[in-house]
Amino acid sequence: MITSLLLDQQPDALLRLENKINKICPNIVVTAATNCLQEANQFILEKKIELLFLDVATGGTPLFDFRSTTVSPDLEIVFLTKEKSLTLDVMKKCSIQYLSKPVLDKELISVANAVEHNIQRKKEATQFLLKRGKFKNDLIGIPTMEGYEFISAHKIIRCEGLQKCTRVVTQDRSDIVSSYNLGVFKKLLQPFGFFLPHKSFLINLSLIKKFHKEGTITMVDGTYVPLARRKRNDFLNLIPRITGHRGDFITR
Repeated sequence: MITSLLLDQQPDALLRLENKINKICPNIVVTAATNCLQEANQFILEKKIELLFLDVATGGTPLFDFRSTTVSPDLEIVFLTKEKSLTLDVMKKCSIQYLSKPVLDKELISVANAVEHNIQRKKEATQFLLKRGKFKNDLIGIPTMEGYEFISAHKIIRCEGLQKCTRVVTQDRSDIVSSYNLGVFKKLLQPFGFFLPHKSFLINLSLIKKFHKEGTITMVDGTYVPLARRKRNDFLNLIPRITGHRGDFITR
């Protein structure tokens, strides 16, 4: 069963959508419904929500800025909109899942099937990568559109979360784009000493060059990575361990 959350500023719309999902989407369970963005993020974190149905008008949140406000990089989002022109054209071109209001049964079924497929692919990718990591020491299989690329985890400098995929930057290359999201790499690479300083970045702690007190981290390739305020204490607690292995790690 896929756990879902409904986020819409209109209570009647929430109830109609919940009833429709319960009626025609047997593999989706509505865990919660709300009209508050902050409450939605809390539900996503506490109830392990996999799928969010989001009315684009809720809270005045811009359509493509919403993902940066969520607490989960694994979240599947289906946008709900009354727009009939520009917004729909943009979503179609970006391959974003959406439903036009009022929601039709056949369109909901189609989107639900697509979302189920995406979530299953993520789970299969996680299982494959974790097994590969166990059997090959630090050799990591990175799923790409063409297949898999295998590299040493300790050569990975950072992973950058994109809209629906991840850019993996290594000491040898900087153009490996994986077809899976940052959440998969977080589960795989944390045992190898990787840290999530920001929802969009996963970094190799052994390849940090500097920490800047204003809240950024410089990696060995000279790139700057942001450190989220809520992650700052966790990171500072790691400094003694990092400096024990790297004499050139400094603050300023």
